[in-house]
Amino acid sequence: MLTTTLLLTLLSADAANPRLSVMDFSGEPALKPLCAGLAGAVANELQSLQLFEVTSSDQLRSLLSLERQQQLLGCPDDTCRGAAVLSLGYDELVTGRVTKLAGKTGSVTLELVLVHTADGRRTASDVLTAPSEAELMRLVKPAVVKLVQPLLKGKTGSLVVDLAELGATVKVDDVVVGVTPLGRVPVTAGPHVLKVEKDGFVTFQKDVRVKGDETVAEPVRLVPSPDFVAAYRSKNSKLRIAAWAATGVAVAAGAVGLAMGVRAQSLYGTPDTKGTFQYERAFVLAGIEEDTSGNHRQLANDLKSSVDSARLLSIAMVGVAAAAAAGAVSLWILGDSPSKYDAYLGPEVKVAALLAPGLGGFTLSGRF
Repeated sequence: MLTTTLLLTLLSADAANPRLSVMDFSGEPALKPLCAGLAGAVANELQSLQLFEVTSSDQLRSLLSLERQQQLLGCPDDTCRGAAVLSLGYDELVTGRVTKLAGKTGSVTLELVLVHTADGRRTASDVLTAPSEAELMRLVKPAVVKLVQPLLKGKTGSLVVDLAELGATVKVDDVVVGVTPLGRVPVTAGPHVLKVEKDGFVTFQKDVRVKGDETVAEPVRLVPSPDFVAAYRSKNSKLRIAAWAATGVAVAAGAVGLAMGVRAQSLYGTPDTKGTFQYERAFVLAGIEEDTSGNHRQLANDLKSSVDSARLLSIAMVGVAAAAAAGAVSLWILGDSPSKYDAYLGPEVKVAALLAPGLGGFTLSGRF
C-alpha cells in the first residue's frame, strides 16, 4: 500500500505540467538492449526540457517489484502494460519501435509515437534512420524536440538570428525558415534546435529555449573553412585589382577628355585672340584672304580641323570614362575586402632571404 501511494504521489506531482510516460520500446529480442537504451535516452531528453513530468518504465520498475507492477496494472506480461498505464493519470504516452535491416551494414530505424491517453489519438510521430546504433542515439535529441511540439502549440514566441553573414540558410527543428538577413521567426514556446548552414562554412547548431510572448535574439558566428577563405581571397583580390584598374581608366580617360575639351575651346577662341579659329575667320569674313601674316583661309581651315578633332577625342574619352566608371562601380559592388575572413586564419609568419652584391639579410612579415 505504501508503494502504491508513493507511485500515485509521483504521478500527481506538479499537475500544471503535462504528464508523459515513456513506455518500453519494442523490437526483436536481439535489439532489446538497444530498445532499453533508446527509451532511456528519450526519457532523459524529455526530462531535460523541464516542461513535462516524465516517468519511464525503468522508474516504475524501480518503485515496484515486477509482480507488484503486474498486479497494479492488471497485466500478465509487457504486451498490455502500455494500455493499462492509461489509468494512472498520464496525459501522453511515448512509444517506440526499433528495427534493423539484415546484414552487418544494415541501417537502424526508430519509430517514435506520441499518443494522447484520453482518446488514443496519435498526437505526433517521427521516424529516425541511421547507419549505426551510435548515430541513431545522436538523432534522439532533435527528434524529441520535434515530437513534443504539438503539446506546446498555443504558446508562441519569436526567434531572431543575429548573423552578419548573408545568404545563410536558417533551420528550426530541421525545417527551413528563411535565408539571412532574416527577421523575426515565430516559433512555439519551448525548446528548439537552431541550425544555420552555408556552403564553405562550418554548420552552426545550438539548442535554444523560447518562452511564450518572448523574443530571443541568438547571436550566430559562422566559421569559414580554410579552402573557402583561400578561394574567397583569390576571387575578391582579382575583383579589387580589376576595380582599381577600371577606376584608373575612368580617371585617366576623364582627364584626357577634359583636357581635349579645354583644348578645343582654346583653339576655337574669340575674334580678338590671335592664333585661334575665330581670329582667322574674322579676316576671311572681312574679305582679307591673305596678307603678310599668312593665308587666313588656310589657317582658319587648319584650326577648324584641330578643333573638331579635339572635340571628337574629348567626347570619345568622356564615353570611355563613363563606361569605365560604370564598370568600376559594378566591380566595387560585386567585390568585397579580400581580408574579410583573415581573422579566422591562424598566425602566419613569412621569412624571405634578401640577397644583393656585397649585402645579405632577410625580411620578416606576418599576420597575427
